[in-house]
Amino acid sequence: MRLFLAIRHNPVIEGDEALTGIQAENILHGEWPIYYYGQPYMGSLEAYIIALFFAIAGPSVLVLRIAMSCTSLFLVWLTWHFGEALASEAGLRAGPRRLFLIVATAIAALPPLYDAVLELRTYGGYTEAMIVMLWLLWATLRLTQRWQQGASRRELAWRWAGIGLLIGLGLWIDPLIAYALATMALWLAGFLWQAWPRQHKQSERGQSKSNQWARLKAGFFPAPAALPSLLLGLGPALIYGAQHSWENFLYMLHAGHPIAAPGSRLHILREVVTFYTRCMAPPRQNRMPPLLELPHPAQKPGQSRAHPIRVSSPSSGSRCCVPRSWCCC
Repeated sequence: MRLFLAIRHNPVIEGDEALTGIQAENILHGEWPIYYYGQPYMGSLEAYIIALFFAIAGPSVLVLRIAMSCTSLFLVWLTWHFGEALASEAGLRAGPRRLFLIVATAIAALPPLYDAVLELRTYGGYTEAMIVMLWLLWATLRLTQRWQQGASRRELAWRWAGIGLLIGLGLWIDPLIAYALATMALWLAGFLWQAWPRQHKQSERGQSKSNQWARLKAGFFPAPAALPSLLLGLGPALIYGAQHSWENFLYMLHAGHPIAAPGSRLHILREVVTFYTRCMAPPRQNRMPPLLELPHPAQKPGQSRAHPIRVSSPSSGSRCCVPRSWCCC
């Protein structure tokens, strides 16, 4: 299906895709970009992959599509192995395991048309970010499985190092991998929480408690191996940050604005939380909650705020205040 879409594609491409192709051509002429043109985020790994295909077959829109098709096939391979690890964790028998793997891999290989078209687009790294996120989930699951099976410290150290490399590489490619990092943290927390009851049951069968502690600690001691590999994967971002006053890291934190300025992400988050807290809290007797004015997303620091509009809550009788430009009516 990907090959059919690549051949039957529209020869006119969007400007964002053209920029990725131009960046790939510039790489072949000796340029070493770190980020997508005009922004301090989304690493240029996709442009380097396309540059490799351009070096083999020459620059064209068809080669652009074929490069992304081959990249997206790696997602299918990861889906098979991740599904196999999940089936092993669930203890599925041979028949259900085979059915589960076939269905999961078929969905990855033949996704809905919209997803298939999106995987062929060169938007700067979305496909690579999905690959890294899926790889991180698989690596974390395999780490906990081998940890539970009593693998050697050397093997666990290599697994921790691989996870660190993927985290650093993913943070450079696209900060959206934070969702995968949150899932990893929850999985590791659940694994450690379940380790105590499971080990306690084993101790009742006669297993030494010191051996159980040794197995639990054996997985923690190699964890620092993830730090140097994380710095290695994050190396391009560190180089860019050192050359540009850490603009990329500041952008990830609060969109390039001062952290207390209106329009920064943390400032808007604080204002939204305060807004909902005041609107949903029970009304005080003979006292109205103070009005809250939220900054418009397009409002720049130093500009006057938009005129607010009052919104009544029939359940509590309280009134809240939002900018008039935010109202859909």
